[in-house]
Amino acid sequence: MYRKIVCLLLTLTLVASLMIGCGSNDSNTANNSNNTTEDNNGSTENNDNNENDDNGEDEDDNEGENDEDEPVDDREYPFPFYLAYADADTLAPYSNYSTIAIHTEGQVSEVLLYTKDATITNLKFYALEFVDFDENTYDAIYKKTLVGELSELTPDEPVVLQFEFGEFMATAGFSYVDAEGVEHLIGITMSGLNGEPIPGNITAQE
Repeated sequence: MYRKIVCLLLTLTLVASLMIGCGSNDSNTANNSNNTTEDNNGSTENNDNNENDDNGEDEDDNEGENDEDEPVDDREYPFPFYLAYADADTLAPYSNYSTIAIHTEGQVSEVLLYTKDATITNLKFYALEFVDFDENTYDAIYKKTLVGELSELTPDEPVVLQFEFGEFMATAGFSYVDAEGVEHLIGITMSGLNGEPIPGNITAQE
């Protein structure tokens, strides 16, 4: 009888130990799961922050690229006329226009000379040849050869100039008389910034 009681107590003690051990394992498993979840959440938040930081850097980079891609217009000049390449778009507003062939050989470009709200008169068109620089002003001096004339240039009827651009110096130009009766001599060159035709006052041999 005594042995039976001892065996029963030992059995109950063993069962109790096993139950306590299982409970500890379950608790550790739950804690590990919670820690994993927290780590995952933390990682997700960090990833989100990194993505936001990357997006900010990309936006800054794109802003710089957009600024560089913006076209540069250096045709802002104090003249009563404008220059643009003659194509379907620039010629579309006009039903009539004149054509002056300054050059007929080489890589000839077509440039539209037009006004918006002014009329200029006594236009003379020239082929230009660089001669020298003025010793006092260092301005280029050109020899001019007359190739055509127009009595006036109005907003309704522009003129298309056909000529070959020079590498550095003007090879074509024109003179006109403004509303105050002053004569101006203009040379046409190509912009080094955007390739557009641009005018400039020039000096010619007398």
